[in-house]
Amino acid sequence: MQNAEVELEFNNKPTSRYCLVEAIPETGRMHQLRKHFKHIFHPILGSRPHGCNKQNKLWLENYDLKGMMLHAHQLIFNHPIKNEQLILNAKINEEFSRIGTILNLDLNKYK
Repeated sequence: MQNAEVELEFNNKPTSRYCLVEAIPETGRMHQLRKHFKHIFHPILGSRPHGCNKQNKLWLENYDLKGMMLHAHQLIFNHPIKNEQLILNAKINEEFSRIGTILNLDLNKYK
């Protein structure tokens, strides 16, 4: 996990804190990560309706964030017919990279 703090006023505090988390879901259920992170009061930036609308608005107005800061870096599953393990890797998109730069996060692993 990587932590970040930016000079972005929120709830009468001069800065806002965020973190980059690597999560490995086991079931792949719909909205699993979004719901779980909201439940523990750590919503994913840009997530609607499972996020924080005030944070989403803050990031839209200050940094033009329109997408969700959730990225499936790697998917591993068995082929449904051949039963061979398939591993798919994906690079982060430009917006995720841009927000990572704003937060001074090391995203090299995901590029």
